[in-house]
Amino acid sequence: MPIGRRGLGPTTYASALTEIGPGWEIRGWEDQEHLCLVAHHDRIVGWAEYGAGGEAGWVAVVGLGSPPSYLADPQDRSIRHPSARLAARTIALALTRKPAPDPA
Repeated sequence: MPIGRRGLGPTTYASALTEIGPGWEIRGWEDQEHLCLVAHHDRIVGWAEYGAGGEAGWVAVVGLGSPPSYLADPQDRSIRHPSARLAARTIALALTRKPAPDPA
């Protein structure tokens, strides 16, 4: 379910992600330890969720649309991260990486 439709209310904490760069932060709810938002310059750009799909690890999800766009490996399996901060870093890299030039 998209994060915006979960009715969680305002986040209760925020932590700067200085290892990613200026303006990046992770936000969450103290009573929802399995879920956090990723923001860049106060704009929510994705979220990380622990145990999504019934498997251990944090899944990085880009955007807030429906259906959600999770970051996947070449076999289309969601990438699992050991921490929410690493999942947030993956979201930041996915959003800032420039596409490879067309070889044509």
